[in-house]
Amino acid sequence: MKRNKTSVKIIIQVEIPEIGNTLRQKRQSLALSQTKVAANSDMSQANLNRIEKEEAKGVPFPTLIKIARAIGIDDQLKQLIMNKVNQTIIAPQNK
Repeated sequence: MKRNKTSVKIIIQVEIPEIGNTLRQKRQSLALSQTKVAANSDMSQANLNRIEKEEAKGVPFPTLIKIARAIGIDDQLKQLIMNKVNQTIIAPQNK
């Protein structure tokens, strides 16, 4: 009998203050419109606006990466998120 491979989905919730504002400032510094970045991120302009204004209750990691790619900072964003994960989940257990 053939066994199906299963996987476990792990959800990690971290709060990164000002992430929306940081994305907005970088987008604006590159003179990119919300409409263009939203289109390149496969989302509506209204949704991007909520994320930038930090009105969204939660933003999935893949969504943040799409936005970061559209403005050219995906590597920096990944590093920022991983640092935050280390600080909130891994570091406290080592104390």
